[in-house]
Order: sequence, then structure tokens, then C-alpha cells
Amino acid sequence: MGSIKKIHFSFDLDGTLIDSIPLMKFSWERVNDHFGFGIDWVSYKENIGLPFLEICRNLGIEKYYNEVQEYYFNSNLNNIQKIEPMPGLAYLASELKKREISWSIITSKPSKTAEPILKRFELTPDLLVCSDHVSMGKPYKYAARSIIEHGNYSEVYYVGDSIVDFLFSINCNFNFIQYTPDCDDSHFLVDSFDMIRNHRIIVSSLYEVAEYIREQDNV
Repeated sequence: MGSIKKIHFSFDLDGTLIDSIPLMKFSWERVNDHFGFGIDWVSYKENIGLPFLEICRNLGIEKYYNEVQEYYFNSNLNNIQKIEPMPGLAYLASELKKREISWSIITSKPSKTAEPILKRFELTPDLLVCSDHVSMGKPYKYAARSIIEHGNYSEVYYVGDSIVDFLFSINCNFNFIQYTPDCDDSHFLVDSFDMIRNHRIIVSSLYEVAEYIREQDNV
């Protein structure tokens, strides 16, 4: 490890490290069939990244939260094979390990679904913060406390693909790396950042993130 700075890289999970959008769509359509809500996938997708309770509130089904949460996440857990790694994930994880860079994953998923995903893709972050670990999830800053308590870092970077991730990084005073996959697949969750003028690093692949880590490690 070449850097004398103590840096930390934190990552969103869905849409950043893994392509779980097809599974989310599958599970949400099962929820609709089971409960008869008639809420289309597009409406659900617009809320991805928020705590699940907030998603239910925004969709007007808050009173069914407990039943919907159990049904939806059980569907995700039982169909985990539908998830694919983002290109470059294994290389990025290897680079973090080789350079002994502290890193974490902060996700809106509950631990019962996040932990099997990490096991499936052999991801071993120093910290995993899930929705059931904090009182309020992203974009609120509570999840950042685990990182702050973990070490006295001179720089913290958060890598994510959504406006929720961007707001989270601002609230936590983290450097934001905007991950926008360079592909034509419409199922990827990439919000419009056109109106945002705040400084941020923009990458189109996890290979670029690994390259940026190398640069920071050699400063």
C-alpha cells in the first residue's frame, strides 16, 4: 500500500456492485399478483434506494408494510440466482484487498438478503451496514456512523448510482463517485444528474473505480 493517507471506500450494493434490477422487478411483480395492488414496476423503481418503509409510504401501501416486506424480501432471497455481478466486481474486490484499502457496503437491503449476496460473490468488506442496522437509512446520515467509528479516515468516498446515494454522500460529507454503467440496458437504475452542478467523480465501470483507487493509494 503506497498511500500515507488513511482512506476508506464505501459502496452502494444494488445497481453499483450487483445487477439486481431484474430480481427486484420479478419480486415486485409477484407482490402485485399476490396482494393485487396494481402498482406498476416503474412506480416502484422510482423509489429504489430508499428505506422499504418509505417506499411503501410513497406508494400508498404503508399499512401493508409488514406483509409486503416479508413477501418481497423472501422472494428476493429465494431467487438470488437471478442476480449478476457488475462487470469488474471481482477485479475491484481484488484491488481493494491487494492494496489493503478499508472498504464497506452501505445498502438499503435488510441483512437477511444482503449477507447471502455477499457470500455468493465472495465479498468481504470491513463493514456491512444494512437497513435493519440503523434507525433511518439512506439518504439520512445514520449509516455513516459505523464508518466514522471504525477509523479516523482523512478521506471517505461513497460509490453509488442514484440520487439517493448522492444525497447520502452530501449529508455525510463524503466524496461522491457517481457510477453510471456504460451500457444500453434499460433496466439499470441510473437517475438523471443533469441539473446537479456539485463536484463529483463520474465513472462508467468498476474497472474505473479500481483505477481511481490505485491513483489515490499512490498519492
